Amino acid sequence: MSGPKVWDISGHRQQLGSLRWGRILGTKGIVTFSWAFEFIPLSLAIGNEVTNKNYTPGSTTQSPTKRETTYGFTINPASFRFIFFPKFRLRPFIGSGIGPSYHFKSIPIASGTKWNLMIDFQIGGQYMLSEKKAIQFGYRYFHLSNLYLAAYNPGYNTNVYFVGYSIFKK
Repeated sequence: MSGPKVWDISGHRQQLGSLRWGRILGTKGIVTFSWAFEFIPLSLAIGNEVTNKNYTPGSTTQSPTKRETTYGFTINPASFRFIFFPKFRLRPFIGSGIGPSYHFKSIPIASGTKWNLMIDFQIGGQYMLSEKKAIQFGYRYFHLSNLYLAAYNPGYNTNVYFVGYSIFKK
């Protein structure tokens, strides 16, 4: 439900690395409900548009912006999953999370903000290797924007395929 975009984010990529710590909240029938705290210490905005400090106004040989990789991190204190068929070895799940995200330069364009909110939706599965170990895999859709907490809201979306390893404490 967005209107025309006045910025071009083609060529942008996002790379993420995360750690999750969670709890099972309960099981009802064929669904287990879980909550997790997720820390994403590696959030790279690759091809991010930033202000070119060497730009001279009126220059025809320099651009007012340039592309570079911008480092950031995200804390996601509210990540929830619905895990289906908890007694089976292969357990499909759906989930969602939200949390603040900080990058050391404005993203996704120079007139963006350093502080944003990252929202994700996920679908995937757990394959139980043993009672306490599992391989996680799936797809996550991330939306990153300042939600109009600033005057201008140039957000963007990222599609991520993931694989992870889980250790469960009983």
